[in-house]
Order: sequence, then C-alpha cells, then structure tokens
Amino acid sequence: MWEKYCLHRCFVVPEGFSLPKADKSDGTLMDVDVLLDADLDVQLDSLREKLFWADKEATKLQRELQLLEKQSVLSDKRAEYVNEAVQLFEENSLPDMFQEMQKTAAELREKIENFRVKRTSEIRQDKIERMHDLNGHTFMHKRKGFYLTEFEGVLAFVADMKSI
Repeated sequence: MWEKYCLHRCFVVPEGFSLPKADKSDGTLMDVDVLLDADLDVQLDSLREKLFWADKEATKLQRELQLLEKQSVLSDKRAEYVNEAVQLFEENSLPDMFQEMQKTAAELREKIENFRVKRTSEIRQDKIERMHDLNGHTFMHKRKGFYLTEFEGVLAFVADMKSI
C-alpha cells in the first residue's frame, strides 16, 4: 500500500514538466543528468528517512493497539464478574439473605450459651470433687494422670509394664 502511495503521489512527474532539450551533444546533457541524479538521490534519501520514521511510528502504534486490546479484555472480564455478582445478588434477594443471617446468628448464640453452661457446670463439678477429696490431694486433677496414687504404686506399674 505504501509503495502504491509513493508511486502515485511522490514519484509522479508534474504536468508541464519536461527536460530541457539540448541541441549540443558536447556533454551538457550529461551534466543535466548528473544534477537530476543528485536531486533524485536527495529525494530518495528523504523518502527513505520518512519511510523509516513511518515504520517506527507504525510499530509504536501497533504496541499501543495491543496494549489497548489487553485492557479491553481485562475490562470485559471485570464487567463479566460484576454482572455475575449482580445476578447472584438478584437471585438471592436481600430479605432472604438477612433472614438466613439471623437464623445462623441465633444458632451460634444457642451453641455459645450451651457451651458456656456446660463449661460452668464442669468447673463447679471439679470444685466440688476437690472439696470432697478425703486425702487432701487437691492439687491433683482426676482427668490428668494417676489420681491418689503413691509413688511406689507407680513404680510397680512401670515394672509390670516392662515385664510384658
């Protein structure tokens, strides 16, 4: 396309332009050709430079176009995610979600209260058991190790275990 443009616009000989006709063939015609060749070389160099800068600009614009295409794809993805969220929100209406949250909160409160009551009763039971301990070993807890066991008894147990 660029070549066609150059051929039709840049290298067109203007109307009315004609080379001077020389009657003498003593070398002046050769001088005109040399001058025209030098002028054409300057124009050709100028066109090459313009082509170089146009190619550089086209490369820059191509990169910019690719960047814009990537941004467009990302923007489309974001819009898709937002539309999906809106659709989910519309499917699960706000009153339904609020009612479900209230139900879950009530269940959580009930479980916390049951746990608190159970833990309080365990603590009370442990205190009662410690107070009623006949041997006075209040520092020992029944759930943690040998309760009311003498050291000799533990040694005998260990010896029995080793013999097995």
